[in-house]
Amino acid sequence: MKKIFSSIAALFICSAIFFACKKSEVNNPAQEGQTLLSLKAPNGVQIAQSTAELKSLIASSINRKFQTDNLEYNITNIKYSITKSGGVISDIEYKTKDGMITNVVLMQGVKEKITSTGDVKVVIDDKYIQNYPSTEASMMSVHKYSCSGSECCKVHALEHPDGSVDVDCSCSGCTMTIE
Repeated sequence: MKKIFSSIAALFICSAIFFACKKSEVNNPAQEGQTLLSLKAPNGVQIAQSTAELKSLIASSINRKFQTDNLEYNITNIKYSITKSGGVISDIEYKTKDGMITNVVLMQGVKEKITSTGDVKVVIDDKYIQNYPSTEASMMSVHKYSCSGSECCKVHALEHPDGSVDVDCSCSGCTMTIE
């Protein structure tokens, strides 16, 4: 009888520990749709100190794309490419509150020839840049590329073997903005 009671007590304790661990996993933001993102490229270049800083850096491009002052979105993925000169191309994917998935491409320290094709406009200053100024550290040779238009409009950057980089939009009817 004592063995049965000990076994039941051990089972109860193990169950309590198991459910306590499961509860802490549910409260973990990584489990609630927030992906743990690496803000450091494989070559060690830090694109931002925090996700909040990265969101501030790309806010002008995103809000311009959606013609709003404060779009709610979550960054879902970051893909890195390192250029021959040691520059970093960061493809930052994000999802809006209403479920649209799109991206912004950041280029930091890229010294190779960059060719942008399609309907391209360069923005030096507008209300979106004024509303979301970049920090001094993040402005160091950073260029932002985004595509506006239909839902299929995403920006692509392709590095060629000679080091040159082509940037374009994924479908016709898009406008690429370079900041």
